[in-house]
Amino acid sequence: MERILVKSGWGGIYTERITIAPAHLDLELLALTASQAASSRRLLTALAGVVDDFDLVVIDTPPNLLSHLIDNAWTAADLLWVPVEPEYDAVEAAKRVQQRVQEDRDVLNPDLQVGGFVINRFRSSLNLHNKRAEEVGTIIGPDAVCPVRFPELVVLKNGSEYAQPMSELGSEGRAMAALGADAYAWMRKRSDMLMGGAA
Repeated sequence: MERILVKSGWGGIYTERITIAPAHLDLELLALTASQAASSRRLLTALAGVVDDFDLVVIDTPPNLLSHLIDNAWTAADLLWVPVEPEYDAVEAAKRVQQRVQEDRDVLNPDLQVGGFVINRFRSSLNLHNKRAEEVGTIIGPDAVCPVRFPELVVLKNGSEYAQPMSELGSEGRAMAALGADAYAWMRKRSDMLMGGAA
């Protein structure tokens, strides 16, 4: 794992604080080896001895519930943070994530738990979005829902498209970065609570 780690290309404080292990589309081919013994523990094994150098390790995955990549990520993770759009299908998918964690925890990772849900693409003016946000709070409990709601803004797409930090994308970007900082503070506090201060 150490040989593929690279510093963030954003420069400044980002390069100082962020290290990345870039993914590759060929990782999908690992699914062909899913039947091999301990194949779902590959990422956990690769991270051993590396994660101790970091305060926080984030494993970003595609929004799939059943895949070999998900099995690897969940086996290596302590907490899952689930982004949820305030729409029926997305809320139902979030429920299935919690259900699978409960059902497969003993197979993949007995310590795994859903840390919480982060609502994105939220429009406070829509009653339906407010209703769905409340429904997310019934999956585990309202305390498991991040109080920060991320609105649907073009700046988010621009940040992803141009690979730039939110803080450098004008006033909307800075506002989104501030929301991100608030959400991160909530996640760290909840992590400490769930993991007994070990996060």
